[in-house]
Amino acid sequence: MTNPATAGGPARPDPSPSSQLVTALRPLVIDVAVPTALYYVLHDGAKFSSVDSLILSGVVPMVRTVFGLLRERKVNGLALLMLVVTVAGAGISAMTGSARLMLAKESLGTGVIGLAIAWSAFTRQPLMTNAMRPMMTKGEARKEAAWEHLRATCPAFRRGISNVSLLWGLGLLGDCVLRVIGAYTLPVDTMVWMSTVILVGAVLVLMVGTGKVSDHAERLLLAHVEDDARREAGRERDGGPAVHAHPAPWPSRHQDGAAA
Repeated sequence: MTNPATAGGPARPDPSPSSQLVTALRPLVIDVAVPTALYYVLHDGAKFSSVDSLILSGVVPMVRTVFGLLRERKVNGLALLMLVVTVAGAGISAMTGSARLMLAKESLGTGVIGLAIAWSAFTRQPLMTNAMRPMMTKGEARKEAAWEHLRATCPAFRRGISNVSLLWGLGLLGDCVLRVIGAYTLPVDTMVWMSTVILVGAVLVLMVGTGKVSDHAERLLLAHVEDDARREAGRERDGGPAVHAHPAPWPSRHQDGAAA
């Protein structure tokens, strides 16, 4: 269905699926693929120990997280949690000198993050909200206004966003279990790349699942935008002011149990 023009100017074209995929996978490449490659360069090429190679390769995602926090100039709960887990795990691993513990630490860190995301699904501010909002609104003024309105008035919309956090939380906990088992049963050099395969596979499955879980919430958002555009067009035909109003009560099709 066609997106209406944004308020105050023409509608911006939606990003192509390929550009959205690149944007979504960029952090994964920096946080997973680059450290994995760096590990083998340090361990096999420079002959660093397994522990030192793991610690040094972990600097890349740590620096990215710190840079992101400084650039945004605001506290991002999820990014801050990842930073704390990474720093604490690196310190523990350096003190114990265990490569297997280092690998398990990364997995346990994912588990802690997954637990926090899953728990947040039952709070007023699910941790995946900041990731979902730009994906669904694409920065368009009408969609941003609809997001704010639905978050405040529509339980079905809030539940859809919360379910995304629950999905990612449980998915990351499952990833944690698999990688901890591998850390203590597979050779260290094998588990370094196998851990990446498991994590990337989990993330790709979760990305597909996110589209399914958030589909109803996204349709509520688009329906609200279209209704708002129709009301504005009607006011313009009647010679009234073209303002964005949110009538009360909200139409019944946007309430709990609404048809998709």
